Amino acid sequence: MNGPNMAFLHCGGIRIYLDANSGIVEARGNSLIYFRARNVDHAHSTFRDRGVTIHKAPHIIAGSPDSDVWLVWIRDLESNLLGVMEERRK
Repeated sequence: MNGPNMAFLHCGGIRIYLDANSGIVEARGNSLIYFRARNVDHAHSTFRDRGVTIHKAPHIIAGSPDSDVWLVWIRDLESNLLGVMEERRK
């Protein structure tokens, strides 16, 4: 699955996300890590209830004829983005 200025690679069961974000110059706060969830809406509710900084609520980032990829973004204590994603069958 690919989108504008990004690509996802599947490597031995691990998904690698590449982004052409040329505007980042600082070492801090520009790492992206994804985690897989069974239910991204439930994860979002849990994060919100626990006071986690929500950067972007669940939304579709990519799709195929069979499924959509949903993602919620949160921030860690060093301002890095952590993505929690769900591949939801249509």
